[in-house]
Order: sequence, then C-alpha cells, then structure tokens
Amino acid sequence: MEWLNLPWARAVKYHRWFGVATIVMFFVHFVIFFVQFANTDTLADELLPCFNCDIRFENSQGKDAWINVFGELSLLFMLIMGATSFPSTVAYPAALETATALPGHVTQLTFKCSTTYLPADLVYIKVPAISTVQWHPFSIASTPLHTPGLLTIYVKALGHWTNQLHDYIKQCQGEGVEPVVYMDAGYTPPTPMSSSYSSVMFVGGGIGVTPLMGQIMHLLHARPHQDVYLVWHVKTVEMLSQFHGWLRELESVAEANQGRLHLHLHVTQQDISEISIEHDEPVHKFALGAPSGVEARPYSHLSTSRKLVVLLLAFVASGALLFYVRYQQKISKINPAYWPLQRFVEFLVVVVGSFFAYGAAIIGKPTQPLAFAAATELQVRSNPKPLSKDEFVSHFNVKFERANWVQLFGEIKASQPSAETRSVGVYVSGPKALSAAIEAVTVDDALYDVHHEVFEM
Repeated sequence: MEWLNLPWARAVKYHRWFGVATIVMFFVHFVIFFVQFANTDTLADELLPCFNCDIRFENSQGKDAWINVFGELSLLFMLIMGATSFPSTVAYPAALETATALPGHVTQLTFKCSTTYLPADLVYIKVPAISTVQWHPFSIASTPLHTPGLLTIYVKALGHWTNQLHDYIKQCQGEGVEPVVYMDAGYTPPTPMSSSYSSVMFVGGGIGVTPLMGQIMHLLHARPHQDVYLVWHVKTVEMLSQFHGWLRELESVAEANQGRLHLHLHVTQQDISEISIEHDEPVHKFALGAPSGVEARPYSHLSTSRKLVVLLLAFVASGALLFYVRYQQKISKINPAYWPLQRFVEFLVVVVGSFFAYGAAIIGKPTQPLAFAAATELQVRSNPKPLSKDEFVSHFNVKFERANWVQLFGEIKASQPSAETRSVGVYVSGPKALSAAIEAVTVDDALYDVHHEVFEM
C-alpha cells in the first residue's frame, strides 16, 4: 500500500468494497445463468444433481449438472462468508471502564480489553441506541504500556452521529445507566515507528491529535532516549483543558523514565476561548430501557501476529494436502466416474488444513497486555487536581499564536547530534492545511522523515 501511496485507512475500505463487489458479481453470474436456463426450460436438468446420468466423460449432461451443483454450493458458502464478515456479527457489547461526556463536545470512552493492541490502531464503534447498523472508525489514544487492560478513544462531536454519541453518554451519566457500545478492533496500520530516529516530532491539529496520543505515551515508556516533541494547535483553551489529565500524565511518565519531552501548545483563537458551546441538556433523547440480557465483556481479538500465523499455516497445510490428493493419490485415476469424489476430497483437505492451522495458532493463552507501566507509581493516575485556566496556561506555557514552523524546525535541527545518521521522524495528524504547512517547511530538508496520518476516513 505504501508503494502505491495508498493510505492504510482507505485501503481497508477499498478491500471491503472489492470483497462486496466479488460477492455481488458471483451472484449476478448465477442469476444470468438461472434466467438462461429458465428461458430454455432446462432449470432442473442444469441446476439439480443427476444420480442416474453418465458422468464419466467431459461435456456430458450429467457431468455439467454436477459441476453446476458445485458452483451453487460455492455461491452459498460465499454468501455465508459475506454475511458473517460484517462487524454487526459481534455478539456482545464491550465492557466499559469509563464513559464520559466532557465539556467542549468531547466524548471519552475507555474499554476493558483482555488482549493487547498497538497505539494508533483503529477501532470501529457501534451504539445501538443511535443506530443498529452504523459503525464508525476512531483511532486509539492509549497504549497498553501505560494503561494495561484498558483502551481509550476520544470522539469530538463534529457530525450528526458523534453529536448523538455525546448526548447519549451524557444522558447515561445523568440517569446512572451503563452505556451499550459495541467495538470491533484489531486494525493495525502497517508502518511501525522506527527506533532509529534521534528525535520524534508529533504535530496535531484539534481532535486530530488522538491518533498521536497513544504513540507519544508509548515512546515515553519504551524509548526514553528519544527526544519527543508535541506541537498541538487548537482553537480554544477549553479544548486543551479537556486533556489536562493526559498532559499531566505525559509529564509524569517523562519524569519517571527520564524521558525528554517538549510540549508546544498553541491556541489560535484567543477571543472565543471563554465561550462554551456545551448545552445544559442533551439535544437528543434516547430510550434507556432495561439491559438486553447480553452481558458486556472485556474486548478480545486474535492478535495480528496470530492472524498471520493462521494464514501461513492454512496455506502450507491446505496446499500440501491438496497437492498430495490431486497429483500423488488422485482418486479419479481409478475410475473417471469418481471425479465428484475427487472434488469433494480436495475441498475437504482444504477445510481440514485450515482447521489445523487455526488450532495450531490458538494453542496457549492469548497474549495479555503488558504490565510495564504498573511498576511506575504515577502520582497523576488518581485524577489530578484540576487547574484553573490561568494556572493551566502558565503551567504548560500555552501560546496564543500559531507556531512559527521555520523557527521551530530550525531549533530542532540545531539541537540534533552532528552524526550523519541523525534523522527526525515527523508525524502529522490534522487538517490538510496543517499537513501542507509542514510539508512546505520540510520538503527540502533530508533530516526530516514526514508521515501524514489519515485522520478523516
């Protein structure tokens, strides 16, 4: 996908569309032949199995009928595979640790998770109270190195569905009802963050910082030797203050691990920073009835590495068995009329090989989240005291202006070691104008390796 300059998040969509198109074309293929056979009054002869026909020879009526029957079975299995591939087949809601409607129309959802994940993974969320069919993607804003067993996302109310989500969580909080949220995870971007960078710079615009949050915390835990820069542009101080706890945690983790953290927080619209857009009451009302009876569970999924093992084992095991029964011990050599049995055995060995691969991959306990952060006593983990606006601005040295990119990148370049192998990874997530500004400053400087996060799906 990188070779094709295709963003990973969009590639997931394209992959699904190709899958849907394949199934649709398979079905259309069947319908065309069905209509043709109906017009020639040969439906029964062509689509039903013939048990008293001569099936030994090519192009015989009996053999053609059986080939069509196998095609019908393939279509049936294809439809079943498509129907069970939708995220809506998730059987139970994900257990929530916290669900909070923050001021400024930001919603925080923290899920319990019994398997590990990677920062900046994508998850898909469904809330049946809003819609029983809509799934929306969001970036994970946490890391299991810091919060083992927990997975956090932040959602900014920017559209109809996200506004409803914020109102739903606020209503659940007010009435003391546990929100019902389904989650489908395990979507990992392919490009890991290189450990060869001497420094890593994260540039976020507004809520677009969320794909970067988990990666920043992950680096402070796993690679404290790297300089970590966070440059964050927001419209209002109110937006920044929603994340004061997370910012305080960043400082604590950096101090505990002797990491090198540099925060550059910028507010671009100081005049409206005092204006709150929060409503006293939710605009949307939801019927919060009795629980459905399906108990929420901590989310778990097969890890990416285990999925790869399953696919490789399935290919090797099924391929080896298929080669053996097709070219070494071919049943139809005994009698040409045994070709249906030959086809059935070939199908069976592929299924058996796949089940063997799945069984081999799930042997042993699933990988548990790393408890690396548990060894560090983080003082701010227990809800730090909220700061007033003036205290917040003073503590984090918030600047009420846009960043001077030429000056900032020049300072970072001057602070780098003089080794020829030095490099700075730059990860940008936010509006297109922000990405364009960063690209304009770094395009002619080989020091910077720029990556653009696809925040909008």
